Amino acid sequence: MHGYLGFVALDATLTRHLQLANGNTPVEADDPPTFRIYGDGDTPVASGTLSAEVDTQTGLHKLEQACTTLNAFARGTYSLRVAYAVSTVAKVQSYTFTVV
Repeated sequence: MHGYLGFVALDATLTRHLQLANGNTPVEADDPPTFRIYGDGDTPVASGTLSAEVDTQTGLHKLEQACTTLNAFARGTYSLRVAYAVSTVAKVQSYTFTVV
């Protein structure tokens, strides 16, 4: 687990910057990092690709996800899984956040 991303209001957009790393070292992914967001079930409620690198900072990407009822979000805690590869080696970072 990499951390808690905080709270987002239902029907608002979760916007966070996420730093890709190999240990404590910032890294650039081979391809754009992907994400999946899970609620209580085994099927993701959302998935997509993080932004291009932000401000030419190695491995810094932006996540923007509309946490709306139309997108199947409800109040509760969600898990975010970010997947990427560095020199073809698979990496994963996990976070949680709460929709209020």
